[in-house]
Amino acid sequence: MHEVFERTAWHSAQHTRQLALMLESHGIAPDHPLTTADLAGLPVPDDVWG
Repeated sequence: MHEVFERTAWHSAQHTRQLALMLESHGIAPDHPLTTADLAGLPVPDDVWG
């Protein structure tokens, strides 16, 4: 069950990163972008689109 929760967390975080990048590309700054500390311990790719 731990693996399911971990995958759900990092997968959601990855899509959040992608949405933030899309907003930024249109000149909109996200209110609370994810930080390195938010992603600590999650196996997210280094590349936002990776």
